[in-house]
Amino acid sequence: MNLQEQIDLFERVLAKHEQEWQRLFGGRNSPTAQVAYLNDVVPYKNIVKMLYIKDDRPVCWGAGDCLIPPTTKCTAEHETCKTHASDCIQCRIDKEQAQQAGG
Repeated sequence: MNLQEQIDLFERVLAKHEQEWQRLFGGRNSPTAQVAYLNDVVPYKNIVKMLYIKDDRPVCWGAGDCLIPPTTKCTAEHETCKTHASDCIQCRIDKEQAQQAGG
């Protein structure tokens, strides 16, 4: 299976899991819905994102599970979508690593 076939496969699997989560929880923000999303949807988003990276596609660094193509950059120049331009997870990671290294 080539890389594009893997991407296609996992995009379909992700879509099925997102649809099932929507069917069960309807976008509710309850603790159960959040845990189900983290367990049943996010792993597939992460797989798709890693496949995009492997395929040299640009990815949003604003959130670990964001699959929206980047159209802007945060203040530190990480590629992000418009939603995450001011809330970049890579900046938070960099900041925490700098704090750990310094103290």
